[in-house]
Amino acid sequence: MVFQRCSSGRTNTRLSNRRRQDVAYVGIAPDKPSKPNSRQSLLHRIRYHYRGNAEGSTLRRTLGVLLEEKSGFPLRRVGSGERITLTHAGEQYLDEWMGRNAFVAWVACPEPWVLERVLLGRFSCPLNQKDNNHHSFDREASCEFCKIDKNEVVAENELCLAIRDGYPVTRYHTLVLPKRHVANFFELYQPELNAVHALLHNTEAEMRHVDQSVKGFNVGINVGHDAGQTVFHVHVHLIPRRYGDVESPRGGVRSVIPGKHGLFPTSR
Repeated sequence: MVFQRCSSGRTNTRLSNRRRQDVAYVGIAPDKPSKPNSRQSLLHRIRYHYRGNAEGSTLRRTLGVLLEEKSGFPLRRVGSGERITLTHAGEQYLDEWMGRNAFVAWVACPEPWVLERVLLGRFSCPLNQKDNNHHSFDREASCEFCKIDKNEVVAENELCLAIRDGYPVTRYHTLVLPKRHVANFFELYQPELNAVHALLHNTEAEMRHVDQSVKGFNVGINVGHDAGQTVFHVHVHLIPRRYGDVESPRGGVRSVIPGKHGLFPTSR
């Protein structure tokens, strides 16, 4: 689905460019190999996105939130249940907005779930939520490290801050992270790298000062899902180590892959 333009100030740079049509959402039917005879066709899904409601369409729900400032229709919870809606007037507003700004292109494919992954990797589709957490817009909207309470911050400088890990490996296990939302460590700008480096040094010194039992540190960064990254906002683990905290610390970070930590010359 392509979008011609977007009227909300916040979403202008996120969803579209006024001078062209941009792909912002990819939808498929059926959505998995186990449902080859699904009754929900692609046409049915398209109609629902254009004339349905926010409860049954994550696309409409996302657009409703992004256009709230312009439309004046916030999402509302119905009664005491979990159902949410834009109200009848809000859904009508979104119907009209979709009619003016959203356009559809489609292609027949025997395995649409495969094509969807390819398209999500090739195009920047900020409105897709499922299987799209590599997209910066999706991550920033729900990123826990972009919403840190100031009371959680133990140290900071102009470009980064430090917090205690919520699931510490050892006491004072700390995370140092940039204030800017960025997922990949290798995409940090040099001033951010300098800031992270400086805060690691300061935090290391402070830990040694307050806890004389700290004898060493593990410093680690997970980059990408296959390397174990679960929160896609760069964060550097600073893990203080103490004598006897494990039976054998030999190998250190090499132990991230079980059975491999001992495969090195004894001179290292």
